Amino acid sequence: GNEIEPLGGRRLVRSRVEAQPGDWFSRTKLSEGIEKITAHYRNEGFAKAEISPETELDVEKRSVDIAVVIRRGPECTIERIDVQGNDKTRDRVIRREILISEGDKYSQSLLEASKARINALGYFERVDMSEADGETPNGLVITYEIKERATGTFQVGAGFSSIEKFILTAQIDQQNLAGHGQSLSLQAQISAIRTLIQTQFIEPYLFSTFWSLSVDAFRTSNSF
Repeated sequence: GNEIEPLGGRRLVRSRVEAQPGDWFSRTKLSEGIEKITAHYRNEGFAKAEISPETELDVEKRSVDIAVVIRRGPECTIERIDVQGNDKTRDRVIRREILISEGDKYSQSLLEASKARINALGYFERVDMSEADGETPNGLVITYEIKERATGTFQVGAGFSSIEKFILTAQIDQQNLAGHGQSLSLQAQISAIRTLIQTQFIEPYLFSTFWSLSVDAFRTSNSF
């Protein structure tokens, strides 16, 4: 309940609000500044920080004084990270995209970046993130709730040319093989004078490291 120096100093926090004395009052700029200050505190572990502007209007001078009141609350940590909705995809495939660990200091930017990384996998229709109080003091439970989508495709085609006569093509792609986050594709093309068979396997996290593995195998047969 005691007044203390703003996180990072008054000058740093003040710079988050672009409004300057003499500018026309803009609630949009003020709201954007409040969002930046909130993110500044939440990125440093203060997940429950409350930032609110107080205004004092002088009708005669047609001016308004703005005071930004910050109640930062306690520093929070990540008590637990839950993943829900992944019926097919393995937990580790999702968790390796999360940039923050259980026991770490809370960080809004890392949690949002983790959500973007999970969504970028392309395996899910929707990725939602929520926060809740944990069982330990100042501990938070982060829940990533996902909705899986179909990750396999199958294509067939046929054509005709004066040189190759008939042309048949087929392709199978699976982007989340057995829920392990691996990719497997098989492509075949057959005509009167040519046969092409190609397969590719990709492991994005080899042995749970940041190394990836790609294996290509193919067979080509031409008749002249």
